[in-house]
Amino acid sequence: MTIAGLVSIALSGCLRDPYDDGEVVIPTIPGWEVTSREHGLEGNLRKLYFVNPSDGFLIGYNGLLLHTSDSGKTWLSRNSGTDLHLGNIYFVNENAGFISGRGADDCQGEDCGKGSFLLRTVDGGDTWDKVFYDTLAYLESMVWRDASTGLGVMEYRVSDQLSGRKLVRTDNAGDTWTVINQAIPQTMSPQLVNSGDVCYLAGSDAVIKSTDFGLTWQTLQTPPHMTGGWYRIYFYNSSLGFIADNAAVYRTADGGQTWQRTDSDMAYFDGMHFYDQYRGFCFSLLMQYQGGDWPVIVGTYVYTTTDGGVTWLRSDLFKGFYAGSLSFPTDETGYGINGTNFHTFRKK
Repeated sequence: MTIAGLVSIALSGCLRDPYDDGEVVIPTIPGWEVTSREHGLEGNLRKLYFVNPSDGFLIGYNGLLLHTSDSGKTWLSRNSGTDLHLGNIYFVNENAGFISGRGADDCQGEDCGKGSFLLRTVDGGDTWDKVFYDTLAYLESMVWRDASTGLGVMEYRVSDQLSGRKLVRTDNAGDTWTVINQAIPQTMSPQLVNSGDVCYLAGSDAVIKSTDFGLTWQTLQTPPHMTGGWYRIYFYNSSLGFIADNAAVYRTADGGQTWQRTDSDMAYFDGMHFYDQYRGFCFSLLMQYQGGDWPVIVGTYVYTTTDGGVTWLRSDLFKGFYAGSLSFPTDETGYGINGTNFHTFRKK
């Protein structure tokens, strides 16, 4: 699996589908078979994660935890042990995995008021144990090297009205976290990505990089004229990567030392996948406000590249399509889910 094996966007914290009408056109991607079907699942779905092409997990609000062992054909409920919202999920192998969740005080469950938390499994998700942190010590983003060593961006309390973020590392499976003395780039939605020991975190003012899984960090310059806002970051390997700032997409082939704007009109990507060092594709969602509280999904463009992301070819608009939360457990197999549909991507 490439560094950004899991990519998603969440509208108001869940995978909503505010289409302008009922028409949905399934994308065509050269060299790939794309299928989509209604999944019939209930609840506020948030993140999808496949450990391998067969076994996957789906998390959401109110402790929602689902598991599939048949590539998403059927989903069974698993006991997460909490009714609080689950936010992020990461597996290091088929047995060891982690789920982070945000604490809450305005609730009635047994975990109410105990703080944010980390769920941990060592048996492939059959059972989970739980460790609590301070109410605002929420792991917004996390990556793991093995079942003991992890990195995270943790939200923390500055005052009753203000919170901040810090970079943290654990060597005991999340029992405790050590704060790393490293400034976090400015971004509304921090996203750690890693390939082995090489880790990246991007923002408007810098990209920070570690080659020893968080023990030491270096600050890399971002391209000129990057804007503030929602950032996307994707690395196929430790050298080839992309960042987007809602105005342009930039490419590096030397691990972030230099960046060049890609030759395309693409300003943002909602999910990117490379299946070798030259060929890849990404989704770019088109949304519009049409007088309601939520923007309406008009459709999705698919951009494809055959030269390592230097140039991209844009498709016609696939009306109404929303990839949602994406997970590619292998180069040739991927899945996506939104509030109504489950998608499968298989290389021909």
